[in-house]
Amino acid sequence: NLGTLAMLSQLKTLAGRHVQIVRGDHDDVTNPNFMKRMSGSSAPEGKLIMQSDMANQWEQNANGFGPLFIDAQHAFESAQPYAVTATSGSQNVGITHAVAAPIPMEGGGTRNVTVDDLAERNNNAWQAVMWERNATPESVGALFEAVGFGQQYPSIQIGAHTPVADGLYREEANGVAITINNPDNVILAVVPAHRSFVPATDVVDLGNPYA
Repeated sequence: NLGTLAMLSQLKTLAGRHVQIVRGDHDDVTNPNFMKRMSGSSAPEGKLIMQSDMANQWEQNANGFGPLFIDAQHAFESAQPYAVTATSGSQNVGITHAVAAPIPMEGGGTRNVTVDDLAERNNNAWQAVMWERNATPESVGALFEAVGFGQQYPSIQIGAHTPVADGLYREEANGVAITINNPDNVILAVVPAHRSFVPATDVVDLGNPYA
């Protein structure tokens, strides 16, 4: 949605460090090779390629945006981090597009995300935090360590990739992470500075702005 992209760009420009934008699996207008899914992923190969091509063609053909606009959008998407962190009272909060999951490897088996993966923004980091596949306490703990939390709790991760079937959020990985996502409504996780984040009271539903 170009309106959302414009709004986020303006917020980031005006508020600077007070606005953090996390990259998601749809933020891929040019489909660079490192964003392609590895074989062995639970997602169908090529899904992102088709999404990128559709967005690219729609922007250029239907709306007349040229290559300079596409390049600027790609630069904006590429600049966004894969994870951001916050402090809520005495609690660490990690925010990513999807709750951290084990990374499927081409030769079989899995491994968890590392600090180098996040720093390089490589395909392993993409696999870990942009496409949710059965997060575990260990995979979430590895993300906490990669972003500097260590394995100590209390820490919690917030993701939003997969729609929640019932309620405002879904607990993941034995309660060390939650997912918030409702395709029809705007769901917010309000992270207070003065006390620990409590999903039962701090995840709020703003309703459907288009209803």
